[in-house]
Amino acid sequence: MSDFNILALDGGGSRGIMEAVILQDLMNTVTMLRDHPEDLLDVIKNEKVSLFRKLETREAFAKLIDNVENPVHVTEAFDMISGTSTGALIGFSLVGGKEDPETGKRLPMTLLEIIDFYHELTPKIFQAFEGVSKYTNGLAKAVLGTQIDPFDNTSLLNFLEKYFGHSTLQDFDDKCIALATARRMEHNSEFLYDAMNSFDTKSHTSIKVTDVLMATTNVPIYFKTPWYIRGVPYVDGGLGANCSFSVAIPRMQELTDGQLQFGLSVGPSRTTQKVEPNGLKFWQTYFPRRSLDGYHPFIEAKAQHPPGSFMRLWPKSEHFKDFNTDDLRLTEMQEGVGQEKLQDPRYLQDIIVSALVIVTRLQNKDLKTLFDIAKVVMDFNIKSKNAEYAMCVAKAFAKLPTDDENEDLKNEALYYVALSYYGMNIFAQADEEFKKVKFSADSDAKFWILKGKIDFQKGDFTDAEEALVQAKSIDESWEINLYLSKVLVATGKIDEALKLADNALLNEDQSVTCHKIQMMIDNGQIDEALEILGRCNIGEHFHSKADVASLEGQCFFLKGDVKESLQRHNR
Repeated sequence: MSDFNILALDGGGSRGIMEAVILQDLMNTVTMLRDHPEDLLDVIKNEKVSLFRKLETREAFAKLIDNVENPVHVTEAFDMISGTSTGALIGFSLVGGKEDPETGKRLPMTLLEIIDFYHELTPKIFQAFEGVSKYTNGLAKAVLGTQIDPFDNTSLLNFLEKYFGHSTLQDFDDKCIALATARRMEHNSEFLYDAMNSFDTKSHTSIKVTDVLMATTNVPIYFKTPWYIRGVPYVDGGLGANCSFSVAIPRMQELTDGQLQFGLSVGPSRTTQKVEPNGLKFWQTYFPRRSLDGYHPFIEAKAQHPPGSFMRLWPKSEHFKDFNTDDLRLTEMQEGVGQEKLQDPRYLQDIIVSALVIVTRLQNKDLKTLFDIAKVVMDFNIKSKNAEYAMCVAKAFAKLPTDDENEDLKNEALYYVALSYYGMNIFAQADEEFKKVKFSADSDAKFWILKGKIDFQKGDFTDAEEALVQAKSIDESWEINLYLSKVLVATGKIDEALKLADNALLNEDQSVTCHKIQMMIDNGQIDEALEILGRCNIGEHFHSKADVASLEGQCFFLKGDVKESLQRHNR
């Protein structure tokens, strides 16, 4: 049994160029991590609190990945590239978009070549309408949100025949499987039968690749439908499976008898409707948008698998929502993704998580430096309430082959798996995973802290206190004092808890001071609590004043000043 990685590429017409650019950034990052991880570590080593929040850090990272030469090919990182519509076109091109003139063997295309063919193909497919159709379609788009006259798909067919010729699914090798989805739309005199079908290069059938790609890109309304394969009618697989995990994962399980290790979903920008859900216009546009949306199938796939198995990359800036499926502003889309690297920290945050997962399956000479980067990324995501992202990375490093050289690394990766479960409030699983971690009395305090926190959640207060006292003997930190005070409160030792938290400073983590104040309130020290809150309320170190206002509201309520309490809670 072998675990597998799957790349799922959404449909989206001309917006597929965004996916190609994102993949280019991703694979450049993977290559840089494999070859020169020390360069990135030098850039982010001081970014534990605010990863890529600083413009200069984003600029330094962008420069590193933009200067990468000969990047790792996508097919080296994934066992299957599945796609719908334009995503399938990218996938099949990556796996075998070129022909070896001497052997006839299908060869992979590069992402740069795929970006070029978008510039070549798109204007041919989405040609501007002339005559009456120009005005009828313009009116239909204004009223219904879509056109009524379909585009001619002859240009697409000619383009595909140019690149794939008469090649069939059995002409591709098995190194990386390409899969495309299409919805079968067959009917008889009594009913319409529709079901999702998939076509993949592992099936070794004689079906032409051109027919598969014409079927998966056959968007109703946009093109004349259906497209026939061996007498069976098909339309775009995006109708229900625009993110193709629901089809791709079961197919890989059939082929390998393995389990999903990592599923990466890449899509164009999401379109949103800001209209209230009522009226004819809303519902006429809702169903096409919803059925062609890749985000919801992605979320549904995640729900069926353990946490830490999936990531999704897409441009998040509001600017991208203005681009339509048939948009011809390709250069603007391409450059826009490039600008997002500099403008939106989330873009690089997601890229680095995905790249760290991928790079673990490649040959790496400097695993220690690579894991030092991973720790920065995992710590940031846990603190930012994105523990599932941290888990993706932790699980990947925990699955590295066991040997004496990386035993400590794997052990710490297991610690981060448990910590991630804890950060997701899945305490039973955190406990189960933490049992795999090896540590002793003189180990780093963080192991004892996590044990104490897990024991506390289990209700094992004696074990929790022992673990945290052990942590305190190794290191002094606000986190130890915070959780030890919580344990003491749970066992009725209020005075000891208050004394422990008495030295909490306003410039420490907000939770320390807020916990101390809550203990004081519970202990009847209302005036003392208000005195501290008065200083906290203007403290620059408090990220959310809501907690402070809420605690003030409690105090005034207990003093009998209901009016002032309501004011604080409303604040």
